[in-house]
Amino acid sequence: MLFKLQKILDEKAISQNQLAQMCGVKRQFIQRIANEQPPKISLKTVEKLCLALDVQPSDLLECVPD
Repeated sequence: MLFKLQKILDEKAISQNQLAQMCGVKRQFIQRIANEQPPKISLKTVEKLCLALDVQPSDLLECVPD
C-alpha cells in the first residue's frame, strides 16, 4: 500500500503540523504516513484524513503489488 499524503499536502499547501491538528492526531503519525512508513492505520483515521483534505481514499492510497 502506497500513501500519497505528502503529494496531497504539497498540492494543497498544508503542513504536516496543520493536518495533525485538523485530524486530532500526533504530528509524528502524519510524518510517518507522509514518509510512506505508516503504522497500522484505522479506517476512522483514513476517514479523518480524507475529510480534512477533501479527498477520497483512492486519492490518498494506492495499492501496489509486493
